[in-house]
Amino acid sequence: MAMSDQTLQKASSFPLAPGPKGIPILGQGLRFYREQFRMFVWMRESFGDVVRDVSAAMPIVQIFSPEAIEQVLVRNAKNYTKDRVLRSWNLVFGDGLLVSEGETWKHDRKVIQPAFSPPRLREYEAMMIDQSKKLAGDTRWSPGGQIDVFQEMTELTLRIVLRSLFGEESNANLTNQEFHALSHALEELANWFEFSSGPWMFVTLLFPWFPLPARFRYKRAVKTLEKYINTIIERKRVELKEGNQKGTDLITSLLTASDFTDKQVRDHALTFILAGHETTSLTLTYTLRLLAIHPEIQDELHAELLKIAPRGESPSHEALFRCELLSQVIDESMRLYPPAPVLAREATVADVVGGFQIVPTSSVIIPTWAIHRDRRYYGDDVDVFRPARWTPEFRKALPRAVFLPFGFGPRMCIGMGFAIQEIKIILAEILLKHKFTIDDPSTPMRLQASITMRPRDPVLLRSSGGFSNSNATPWLN
Repeated sequence: MAMSDQTLQKASSFPLAPGPKGIPILGQGLRFYREQFRMFVWMRESFGDVVRDVSAAMPIVQIFSPEAIEQVLVRNAKNYTKDRVLRSWNLVFGDGLLVSEGETWKHDRKVIQPAFSPPRLREYEAMMIDQSKKLAGDTRWSPGGQIDVFQEMTELTLRIVLRSLFGEESNANLTNQEFHALSHALEELANWFEFSSGPWMFVTLLFPWFPLPARFRYKRAVKTLEKYINTIIERKRVELKEGNQKGTDLITSLLTASDFTDKQVRDHALTFILAGHETTSLTLTYTLRLLAIHPEIQDELHAELLKIAPRGESPSHEALFRCELLSQVIDESMRLYPPAPVLAREATVADVVGGFQIVPTSSVIIPTWAIHRDRRYYGDDVDVFRPARWTPEFRKALPRAVFLPFGFGPRMCIGMGFAIQEIKIILAEILLKHKFTIDDPSTPMRLQASITMRPRDPVLLRSSGGFSNSNATPWLN
């Protein structure tokens, strides 16, 4: 139940949350930069479910319990907006769904939602299969060769999201040079997101005019993306005026379903490009790496896929979504490596969460990484890749708001169905033709915090032509 106005007025009578003392102004910023997401686990285990960064220049509170998360994201959601760091990236997202608020967000989400309905998702299925087959059959993926799967998955998911947004015709006119220019621009944006949310955060927030070289590269990348998107929007509007309304792509849906301006369409398109390929490519990357480290699970998953595609053909939609182990593998991968490692809000009024005062302007951090590693919900083997934990009984017993790969509450990712369908199709098409190994599974994967959680180094796997044991069914070629 949401708190009454009277209770909120008395919020100041509640204590501030406990927390560690850090470096003045920076607080725990440098520790986070060194330890990344494991810092959140330490803070929860040391100070409880509501923790304050005592020394930070701006008030920062981290929350970990499902009750506190539900209060911030659902019951008292009206008391919070998207956080100041995300809003500072308005040059990219404008008024897209990721950052818009209030009635604007409600209106736009209602208009856009049909574009992600199950019937519309099925329209993208053949294209997703076709693109996945092309990659799986690429000669560069020959047995024994080494593959940077993050780069490969990033390019694949970008091609898919561009086709979904703009249609096949628009992508047919996209040269390799233009595609790589877009890829480079997106990489520059990711670098800026990491830079401006790290130790330099206070400089980028408090001194937006400071001539940082990273800021120049960021602005140049935005212009590159805008040029491409605006060209497509202009062409689509001309097609619609001429009576050509056959397109099922998302941009055509936006242009025909509402009175959006070109600027609003651009904001939504850029948001979908960024959110629609990066998070999916990361989940695919981490999943393939985990399967390479655990060949017995990879073998079992391949056997399950062979049952629904015995001759190596593409599994039907219905059969693919009945694959229990495939769902378990994906959920366990997103538990260990959530593409968005934190969710963040900013308090607009005083609130009380978990018995502690939340002062206005506080950044409220929901550390997905640490919540997915909470032993209270996931057991003592929280750092172990164990898809078998995701039984129907486990899912039913799991508290709400402790599995957050797509967020939680009314602002849960609108593209969740699109992403899950794409991940399952890509994994099925690739794993029916390839088995992956890793040279040194004991080498830890270094991670970096951007708007998503990205690998700092190439993720190198090898494609193998067969199983490690002689009794297993050989992989299809």
